[in-house]
Amino acid sequence: MLRLEALGHGLLLTTLASDPPGDQGVYLVTPWLPLRLPVNETIRVWPEGDPDAAVPAPAGATVVARHDVWVLGLPALSLDYVITPAGRGP
Repeated sequence: MLRLEALGHGLLLTTLASDPPGDQGVYLVTPWLPLRLPVNETIRVWPEGDPDAAVPAPAGATVVARHDVWVLGLPALSLDYVITPAGRGP
């Protein structure tokens, strides 16, 4: 479950704790109870041309994003995305 937050001209989706605390997180749901797993992630999304974007936007891109995942507090994965309209990709 991701928490939504403004990120300058972009958008942040995250499982990281907030103040006040929310229900965001990665869960394993069992028949008895949901368990929050020790996994956190953030997805930061920027529009084309945003100077704060961590991902350079190639020609034709309209949106760029970075997805980071931590397991037990340690970095596990980082993915960069470039989103283009259908038919305008590289």
